[in-house]
Amino acid sequence: MPSVIGTKILVRPDSQQEMKNGIVIPTQYQEKMQYGTVVAIGKGHMLQDGRFVELAVVPGDRIMFPKYPTELKLDGQDYVVIDETQIHLILD
Repeated sequence: MPSVIGTKILVRPDSQQEMKNGIVIPTQYQEKMQYGTVVAIGKGHMLQDGRFVELAVVPGDRIMFPKYPTELKLDGQDYVVIDETQIHLILD
């Protein structure tokens, strides 16, 4: 597994049919969003005052984020790379 840096997050995308948590998303919003499981995260980022901030997600979290992120394939598995600011919801 590659290392993820800064505020970047490696996500294994899921299909919408895999959602089992009872959240109902309006159809027009579903067309713009994607779901996935966090696989790896960067270490976070440094604020201007010198404090370090870790990411709000951890590997295993299921998230909702906008479609059309950076896509890649590793060992035959599809993944996407997004920035923490692109996450709209942590589902689990």
